[in-house]
Amino acid sequence: MRLLSELKKTGKQFFLLLGLFFILITVTTAYSLNFMFGLLKLINIVAFGFPFIIITRLFLLNASDEDKKLFIIFISVVVLTGSVIVLLFNPFIQNELYEFKLTRWSHVVFARTTAPLILILFFHLFKQKQYQKSITFGVITGLGYYSIYISNLRAAFLGMSGIILVTILIKIFKKQLKNIQFSGLIAAFVVFSISLLISPGNNIIKERYVNLYSSEIGKIDKDPSINSRLTGYAISWELIKKYPFLGVGFGGFKNYSNADIKLSNEYGNIDIKGFTDWLKYPHNIFIEFQVEMGIAGTIFFLVILFLIIRTTYKYSTELLLFYVFALWLALFSKDISTNILFFTGLAFYGNPYETERMKELLFPKRNAGVR
Repeated sequence: MRLLSELKKTGKQFFLLLGLFFILITVTTAYSLNFMFGLLKLINIVAFGFPFIIITRLFLLNASDEDKKLFIIFISVVVLTGSVIVLLFNPFIQNELYEFKLTRWSHVVFARTTAPLILILFFHLFKQKQYQKSITFGVITGLGYYSIYISNLRAAFLGMSGIILVTILIKIFKKQLKNIQFSGLIAAFVVFSISLLISPGNNIIKERYVNLYSSEIGKIDKDPSINSRLTGYAISWELIKKYPFLGVGFGGFKNYSNADIKLSNEYGNIDIKGFTDWLKYPHNIFIEFQVEMGIAGTIFFLVILFLIIRTTYKYSTELLLFYVFALWLALFSKDISTNILFFTGLAFYGNPYETERMKELLFPKRNAGVR
C-alpha cells in the first residue's frame, strides 16, 4: 500500500512520458523488419528498464540519511574491490571475443557499470569536510579511474576524463575548491599514477588508444571496434535515406536483409545482412532512434534529452554532468534497451516533485527548486 501511495505522488507527467515511450517502442516493434529482436528489446525495457527508472525515482523521494550513507559505502566497496582485482590480475583481453569466465571479464560490462559509480564517488568527494574522508574518497576514485583506463573501454575513460576536468574547472571558477577537497584530488592523482607505474598495461591497450586518431576506414584489422562502428554508421545513413519517416522498426537494424542499399567502395564488399546481424544495432542512441523509429522517434528522444538536461541542472551541475556522461556512453556503445542509465534522468522529471522533499543524496543542492 505504501508503494502505491508513493507512486501516486510522483506526478502524472512522469508516467505520461513513460507511457508515450512504451507506445512508441510497441508500435515500431509491430512493423519491425526484425520483429523477434525488436520484441526482445521491448521486453528488456519493460521488464528491467522502466522498473529501474521508477525505483530510482522512489529512492530519491524516500531516501533517509542512513540510506544515503549505506549507498555510498556500498558503491565504495564495489569500486574498491573491483579496482584492486583489476590492478592485481588485469582480467581483460580486449582484442578477442568475450567468453564468460571468472578469470576473464568483459571490459565493456565492467567499465559501463563501474564508471558511473566512480563519478558518484568523485562528486561526493567535494562534499567532504574532513581531510581523512576526502583523501579516502580520493584514493578510491584514483584506483577506480585506473581500472577504467586498464579496462580500455575508451568511451568510458575519455568521457570520465572530460567530466572530471570540467568539474574541477567549475569548482575553481566558483571558488568552491577548498584545501580539504584539493587533498582528495591530489590523493586520486597519486594513486592513479602509482597504479599506472605498477601495471601500465600492454601493447594492445596502448595501440587501441593510439587508434582513436590513426584508424583508417576499411582497415578492419587495424581497429575492428572503430571501423565496425564507422561501417554501422554508413549503413544507418543509407537506412535513414530509405526509411526516413517510420524507420525500419524497433530492432529492425539487426539482420537487415533487403538488398536495396549499397555502401561506397571504401568500405569494401560488405555483406549487409551478415554485418548487421553481428553488429545488432548502430551503437549510437541518436542514430538508433532515427533508423528504427523514424522522425517520431528522433523528436521523442530530443524531448527526453531536453527534459533531462533542464530538470537535472535545476538540482545541481554535478547531476547534469552525470547524465551528460551517461549520454556520452550511449553515443558509442550498446542500444536503447541497454542504456537505461541515461533514461533514469527521467526520475527527476514531473510535478509534483519539490526539491524540499528530495533529500540531498549525492549532489550539492541548488537554490532553485524543480517546477
